[in-house]
Amino acid sequence: MPQANSLARLRLANLLLDLGRFDEAAAEFRKALDADSSDTHALFGMAQLSVARQDPQKALRYLIAVGMAPEARKRACCLRAAVYERLGNREARDIELGRLAEMPEDAPWQDDAMNQVVLLQVSPLARARQLQSQGLYGAAVAVLQKAVQQYPQADWAWAALGTALGLAQDPAGAEKALLKSVELASGNAEYWFYLGLARQDQRLYRAAAAAFHKAIELQATDAMAHFKLGECLEQQGDRDAAAEAFRKAHRFRPDMGEVRERLEKLAGKS
Repeated sequence: MPQANSLARLRLANLLLDLGRFDEAAAEFRKALDADSSDTHALFGMAQLSVARQDPQKALRYLIAVGMAPEARKRACCLRAAVYERLGNREARDIELGRLAEMPEDAPWQDDAMNQVVLLQVSPLARARQLQSQGLYGAAVAVLQKAVQQYPQADWAWAALGTALGLAQDPAGAEKALLKSVELASGNAEYWFYLGLARQDQRLYRAAAAAFHKAIELQATDAMAHFKLGECLEQQGDRDAAAEAFRKAHRFRPDMGEVRERLEKLAGKS
């Protein structure tokens, strides 16, 4: 439970996180942890920040530190499942999902109601995230469409709109929004990765491969980007290049069972 004098800092940190101002958010979360290294709210915030910065291993360390704290156990379990999914570890993901189904609702954080009011009034990302958690993908898209009108030069807004459109089963719209995000922030590997997914969903395998190549150029150890690149290359009939991409995915993520299955399948076709 956060101390009373840290609540304002934690509200600010969460707001900065939702606005995509990661360095500033990290500074505020660290100040809270300097005051109390067991602050559940700050630990969970750092886990969310690590996910946003494409560092799932660090996110897991923070989530382990959160543990079964009553005010965050369910949120942490849900985020762990998402992180394991991103890492391609389906067995660990399924374990977390099994736990999630049996967990009671989280206890409210101190001043949680006020915190949510502040975030939902100021941050469209927080509102969109809440709608998506309820399966209201169309409503989330509408919120983010207003956000890009309000912040037309904000890469985070376009990227959030793109991922929301993907969830709403509009891959063409997702591609358009994500193209804008990479135009504004071409050095963000995560944006290129999601652009690749949007193109792959449209069976635009050559264009998707180009996006995954760019994501890998920016973050060479991203196993999932290598894996998705392999899928696209396989669809184009380039089995040798696909196998090489799968081997690289396996090198960075040896626990990804699906990679081994793809490699065995390709070997069987030789």
